[in-house]
Amino acid sequence: MKLYLSDIRLTILCIILLTVSSCGGGSRENRVDPRWTGNTIEEEHVPDSMVRVCLNNMTDDSLYVTLLHTKEKMAYSYRLADDGGQIKGSLTPGNIYSILPKSHENRIDYAVNLTELFGKWYYDMDQHRGFVIGSQGSLSSINPEDFCFKRWMLRNGQWLVFYVYTQQVADRQCEFEVEISEIKHLSADELSFMFKGKLLKCHHSQELIKYSRK
Repeated sequence: MKLYLSDIRLTILCIILLTVSSCGGGSRENRVDPRWTGNTIEEEHVPDSMVRVCLNNMTDDSLYVTLLHTKEKMAYSYRLADDGGQIKGSLTPGNIYSILPKSHENRIDYAVNLTELFGKWYYDMDQHRGFVIGSQGSLSSINPEDFCFKRWMLRNGQWLVFYVYTQQVADRQCEFEVEISEIKHLSADELSFMFKGKLLKCHHSQELIKYSRK
C-alpha cells in the first residue's frame, strides 16, 4: 500500500493533536486537579458529612436550622460541641454555618459560622499581608511572601487550606500543597488558625463577602 506525502502529514498531525489533548489545555495551574500532596487520597474520593445550614432559632440546648441544599428544617443538640470548643464563631440567627451532624443522635459535633469566616483578613498589618476567603471555596492572598493561598475546604470537621509557594508561581510550577489546619478561634472580628506549625492571628477587614445561596 502506497502512502502519499499528504497522508503522512495527516497522520503526524493527528498524533500531535492527540498528544496535546491528553495533556490538557491552558496553563499548568489550570490543568492541575488539586491533590492532597501530604496525603495520597484525592479530595474527590474522601466522603464528606458536613452540610451548610441557616440558623433559624436556638434554645439553651438545641439549634433549629434549615438545610440549604434541601430546604429541610432540622433540630440538633449542640451542648456537647459547644462545651468542647467545637462551635467556631458566634451562634447568631440568620447566619450561615457549615455543620458536622450526627443525624442518628440529632446532634452536631462541629460547626463553623461561615458568615463570620467569609471576607478579608489580615495577619500582618505592617506589611498589609492577608487573604480573602470566598463563599465557594476561593482563597486568595494579599501581598504574599513565601506562599500563596489558593483554596479552602471544610471536610469532616477539618479545615483544609490549599496553597502554593511563591517561587513555584514564579517558575509556573503550581501544584497545590494542602495544610490540614485547625480553626482555633473565630468571631466577627478575629480568626486564629494553625498553618505550617504556626498560629496565624488575623483581624477582619470591614469589606465582608455576602454568602450566595445560589
